[in-house]
Amino acid sequence: VIFHKDKCIRHTTSSRYTTRKGQGGAQSSNDNSKGKAKSMGSQLRRAGEVQLRQDVASTLREWKGLLGECALYFVSISKTLQKGFWEDAQKILGGSEQNRMFHKKSPDVMGIPLDYGRPSHEGCCAVYEILTTCTLQRLDLQLIEQQQTTDDQRLEQSSEKKMEEDHPKKKEAPPRKIEVEYTAFTSLHKAAKECNLEELIFLLSIESEIDNIDIRAGPEEMTPLHLVAAESKNSANGSDCVYRLLVDGHANPCILDSRNRPPYFLASTEPIRNAFRKARAEIGEEAWKWTEKAK
Repeated sequence: VIFHKDKCIRHTTSSRYTTRKGQGGAQSSNDNSKGKAKSMGSQLRRAGEVQLRQDVASTLREWKGLLGECALYFVSISKTLQKGFWEDAQKILGGSEQNRMFHKKSPDVMGIPLDYGRPSHEGCCAVYEILTTCTLQRLDLQLIEQQQTTDDQRLEQSSEKKMEEDHPKKKEAPPRKIEVEYTAFTSLHKAAKECNLEELIFLLSIESEIDNIDIRAGPEEMTPLHLVAAESKNSANGSDCVYRLLVDGHANPCILDSRNRPPYFLASTEPIRNAFRKARAEIGEEAWKWTEKAK
């Protein structure tokens, strides 16, 4: 993905079969440690690694001009693909230690120090925002010195207590568990969590239930729209439920849960994301701040 200021101007993904499901590790790594397997699956995975490298090389050729204009490069590559990637990059882009354009040892090339999941468009945008955001905080040096003095005094007191004779201490009562209270699920929340389309349509026809459409409930303070987006990957009715909540129930897609996530962020499948897009097209751009707060 390539960004110009805050705008994504190029993005592409390539998915190839290179890893046996549930086993982990690339086929080439398994070949190096245990010898080459002769199964049909192993042959497909080897071919997938070759195709993946070709896909990446093709993208480097296509983006050669834009890559040369970039100021910084954030790269995340598995160990098995690193050697081939940098070999292709050097051949295609002409990178070297003298030419700072795009080289493994270039100070402009940096790793991504966080877990980002699949490199989808949303994932890349999230990583870019984190890596290009700087937070400034004013420090009170006098307050820091006071805190350091307090810490030193506590350390001295702790040392003195260790040197004193041990005295039997009364058994302290176990700390009381703090019970966090949260809003209970309404009928609308329960129907949304179960992706029960029939029940959801019925509840949306009741005016008193529609008043609960944007209530945050449960341990993670989720709205019905959050619950549908999070649970719908296991239900065929998920996309219809999302559409009904947005269009019929006028659910607010900008509300955040306790972890500061909008409903769209929890949509893990393409049909659910398409339901959000379809509802957005029907409701209109002026209804909500879709781009600023609903993603």
